[in-house]
Amino acid sequence: MSIDEKSEKLSLSDHLARLSEPARNMLMDIRDYVLSLPSVIEEIRPHRIVYSKGFNMRIFMDIEPAMNMLAVNIKTESRAPPSRILLRSINQLQDLYGMIRKAYEHA
Repeated sequence: MSIDEKSEKLSLSDHLARLSEPARNMLMDIRDYVLSLPSVIEEIRPHRIVYSKGFNMRIFMDIEPAMNMLAVNIKTESRAPPSRILLRSINQLQDLYGMIRKAYEHA
């Protein structure tokens, strides 16, 4: 294996392949919502998916996929540490969307 092969980026498909079907569906629903907001940039990293706003690259949320759940870190205030939410059910998404909107507006 060459150095270039080791440094290849993980893709969204790689993250999705590791998730159970309910967690995969939640991730895709959240992703669709976040990417519908103006000027959002998505960055796929080895252990998480990061969302930032515009060219200033202010991260307002990241998602850590974990088998049958998602760990979502949302930064709703600039000086406060991010809130961490563990999503296990699609029923939790409506409350999460409000938090995402608030974090996006403060980014």
